[in-house]
Amino acid sequence: MILAIKYNEDKYYDNAYYASVGGIALGELNFLEGEMLGMIRFDLFVYPELYEKYLGEIKVNSTAGDAVESEGDEVAVEDSKDEPMSSCEATKPGASQGPTMGSIKTLPSNAEMNEAADAV
Repeated sequence: MILAIKYNEDKYYDNAYYASVGGIALGELNFLEGEMLGMIRFDLFVYPELYEKYLGEIKVNSTAGDAVESEGDEVAVEDSKDEPMSSCEATKPGASQGPTMGSIKTLPSNAEMNEAADAV
């Protein structure tokens, strides 16, 4: 979720905020973020067709019929006195950039997943 927010928004909270809200250590969140980026080969773009395919599967397989909101539904978000940071602030020198990647098992790229979905 954090990667999606950072990819789509100009302003977002720093990882320390997300870690505190999520109840995990900042180092763990930074590590997980780095692992995820490595697994998806830093390719954060999702083709609309692939998004719709997986959204449909989630809706069909959801145990609670209303667990997944349709496009256009509003989600209530509590206000916070913390202000999100801009993408420029997130890359300030000295800001935590997460772990080095090393050798990580990778997931298929979006193109590979699209090909697999078309084959079904």
